[in-house]
Amino acid sequence: MSIKPEDLRLYKRLADFCWDDYYFPMDGQFQNYTYFPPATPEQVRSCWKRTLRLIREGRAPREVGLYVHWPFCPSQCSYCFCSMRVPKSRKETADYAAGLKGEMDSFRDVFDGFKLTSLWFGGGTPTFMDEDTLDGLLGHARRCFALEPGAEIYVEASPATLSPGKMDVLLRHGVNRITLGIQSRDESVPMNRRGQDAAAVERAASLVFGRGMVVDFDLMMGLQGQSELSFLRDLAWALRKKPDVLHLFAFDPRPQTLFSKSGKEPGPRRDLHRLMALADRAVRGAGYGTSRLDPKTLEPHRLEEKQDSAVRRLGASVLGIGNSALSHAFGSAWYYHPLRSNAFRLMPSPLDEEMRGFALRHLSLFGRLPKRPFDPGLSGALRDLEAAGHLRSERGALVYTRRDPVEKAIVLKHLYSRKVREALARIHHPSGGGIREKLSGRGLFRVYFRSA
Repeated sequence: MSIKPEDLRLYKRLADFCWDDYYFPMDGQFQNYTYFPPATPEQVRSCWKRTLRLIREGRAPREVGLYVHWPFCPSQCSYCFCSMRVPKSRKETADYAAGLKGEMDSFRDVFDGFKLTSLWFGGGTPTFMDEDTLDGLLGHARRCFALEPGAEIYVEASPATLSPGKMDVLLRHGVNRITLGIQSRDESVPMNRRGQDAAAVERAASLVFGRGMVVDFDLMMGLQGQSELSFLRDLAWALRKKPDVLHLFAFDPRPQTLFSKSGKEPGPRRDLHRLMALADRAVRGAGYGTSRLDPKTLEPHRLEEKQDSAVRRLGASVLGIGNSALSHAFGSAWYYHPLRSNAFRLMPSPLDEEMRGFALRHLSLFGRLPKRPFDPGLSGALRDLEAAGHLRSERGALVYTRRDPVEKAIVLKHLYSRKVREALARIHHPSGGGIREKLSGRGLFRVYFRSA
């Protein structure tokens, strides 16, 4: 065994400020994309050529998603911290749509002959586009990039902006998943959401069911002026509608929200933990579950958001198109850029570090590491964990054996490379025994899937 006591002391220190399911740790002082150095479009194209070659050689995850960001909304909701803006004119949105098409065109030859596994239009509010713009952008994406059979084509929508005509456009382009960002049906809750009331929510819900789509509902708790009873009424309404997937969020008062900018303070978080626990019992009682991994295939749940699961959680690749969209070319780079600018901002992501992140995410999130063809390249570190009794081989996978989440958060730091450990140790100071408190504070966002 080569996990020494001094190693564990360092890992305890790292665990006080790094979540296990991010690697490199997405930390403002270490890998925040605003600090990425500049890169040219040709450098970005070269990164993708390398990543696609790695995929073809079986040395990178097969999944590659296309994400298209539409930042415009009718108004900024009081709770919103997304990359969004309210347009000043039709010309602004028309110019942006043209820029998106041009950006898609610039990658068309790189991805020629390659099939993507998912297409996601997010925002902002994609259904805030007029029908012609929505039709044009979806059509252009489908012409520029080939999709695998059964690929997930996903569009985010709001009840205030979804219409029968726009639903027809979505269906015509093969959209097979839609999220209704409802948040609250209570008209007394001041969300600053132009055009949404209880009647609009009902109309939008009537449009999405029975269309052969996976239907997601988003609900939020802890909003200003929202009582527990108000949230529970929304939850009961949603359960009667029976969406395929139900997202429950606790309001997160980040500094860029209108709520925080106004100087307001949120209520006690312990009340939200209690309310989430109550909601959890109700949702499970209605036949929903939270499993993210099929124990037999080691694949995400059939109703999971494919791009979100494969990219954010498991570390696969995503080609981001549009203003502030973050892209990840596995084994090559993370990057982003302002639309209609030649100044990409790029940070190289070495293949060895990517392999470590792949292993860390699987063990942290699922307790299992599938033995994929592209060996994580961590045989030494994995043998150390196995010798120490933290891992065992089982049915083509390495399985984490211990139950204590704090111990797990500490020992999995053994998968960090020496370079990353040293960099993090230099820029952080011990925060002192905070890991158990942080672990107990998680769980204020839940995704529930309808049982088969």
